[in-house]
Order: sequence, then structure tokens, then C-alpha cells
Amino acid sequence: MGDGTNARSCGAWSGALADCVLFPILSMFNYSLPKCGDDASVGSNRDQCPDTGQVPWWTGISGPARNDTRLLLQDPRDGPLLPFTFQGMDDWNVTDSNMPDLSRRNVSGAAMFGVRCRTYKECWKEYVLKRFHEKPRPGEAPVLSFVRHTQCDEPETRSREALLAAKDSYFYNLLRLSGLAASK
Repeated sequence: MGDGTNARSCGAWSGALADCVLFPILSMFNYSLPKCGDDASVGSNRDQCPDTGQVPWWTGISGPARNDTRLLLQDPRDGPLLPFTFQGMDDWNVTDSNMPDLSRRNVSGAAMFGVRCRTYKECWKEYVLKRFHEKPRPGEAPVLSFVRHTQCDEPETRSREALLAAKDSYFYNLLRLSGLAASK
């Protein structure tokens, strides 16, 4: 990640794109961005913050913050990082009317905080399809340009045939939305 080849060198490998690529870029444009290490909610895990071990551009060692480029940012929880990404969503069923385990949705700061769907089917319609079909404002990327899948090892242990046979899974239907021909 970044200019390295080992995502694990960025602390928690699951956040390597944000921590080792996006954070350094953004901090070159805005030195006042909040630093992970200054956040009291991080607790004793400060050594895993993206600003730990990074070149401290935000101190001005290379001069003033850059202002030669316009950056268009979106909250990743509205797009690639769906609120239930780490809840095993790949195996959720887009037609299932059962209630997902949303026990963490009322914990402030949790990914599921404020999630309003009551079934897997509602979550699919509200948080995936609605965002996928939403028209972007002029000059902006679509809200759901890509989706980050979970970090579970389940897809890696199932055969391609088994993954594609689960036609009602979020995984299969995300492939279908992406236009992947093999999922049709």
C-alpha cells in the first residue's frame, strides 16, 4: 500500500488504503485534519493510528499546505464502506425477511449506528440499491462506485462455483450490479 508492497506494514491491514494512501494525501492539503492519535476514543491503540510512523507533513516541514488541487470527498460510510460491511454481509440474503443482528447499531461511533433497516432485504434495498441508483451531483462520483467486502475468510474458502451458486447472497448480487458477466 502507498509506495510499499505489504499492506500489513500500515498497522491494521484492513485500513491500509485509507491509512497509508488517503490520510497522507489529505494531510498534505489540510494540516488541521484531526489526528487519530489525538482522539481520546482510540484508547491504548494509538500505535495503530495512520499518523503514527508517517512523515509529519502536517507540521509544515515541506512548506505550506497544498492548494493547487480541488479534492471532492465523500463519507465512505455512504459508499464503499457500508455500515454492515463487518457484519458478514457477503452471505446475507437479499430476499431474507429475517432480522439481522444489529445489536451494535445504537452504540455511538459503531459502524451500524443509526442503521434503520429491520431485515436483510430492507438493508439491501435501503443501503445498496438506493445508493447504487442514486444520480451523482454534477462533478461528483456516484455514491456507490465500489463496495468493500468484509475481511472474513469465508469467500476465500469457498469455490467459485459455490459463491456464484448463492444467487440471493449480497456477494453475488454486488457482482451482478458491477456488471460482471460471470454472475449473470
